[in-house]
Amino acid sequence: MKKLLFSRQHLMDYLFYGFLAAIFYSISVWFYVYDEEFRQAKMMYIGVGFFAFIMMLYQLKIADGEKSKKNLKEIIFSGHLAVITGIIFSTLICYFLCFEYKPSAFKISSTYPGQSPASLFAVFIPAILVNFLAGSFISLSVAYAMKMTYLFKKKTISL
Repeated sequence: MKKLLFSRQHLMDYLFYGFLAAIFYSISVWFYVYDEEFRQAKMMYIGVGFFAFIMMLYQLKIADGEKSKKNLKEIIFSGHLAVITGIIFSTLICYFLCFEYKPSAFKISSTYPGQSPASLFAVFIPAILVNFLAGSFISLSVAYAMKMTYLFKKKTISL
């Protein structure tokens, strides 16, 4: 399992899909941070949908029904590694976006409207927690669905 999950090709896949998901998520966060009064909160959650869609594409790639020789644990674990990689990248990109557009929000005594540390809380909770929940859900559901489909096809063909 260690060789399969941490091979050079899989590490490149984790980095590629994690970075791609982070970019798509960060584009929507940019709309939220660019607004002076942080009124576009729905954009971050649209970004979570983009993040989950990219993770679904990765899961479909690694759990390809008839070609996959991996067991279910390896598929789920590799999906979670890609999700964690995407969360690390998206958190770093969100930090740089917030630092660029709202530098006064990092000061505790910020008195500008919409630029308090609580507004940063609204940026980083979806970047970390909601992306992890969405990515884990996608990782588990796609892995089980693809394996069940593969087992069903295998049983019907052998009859």
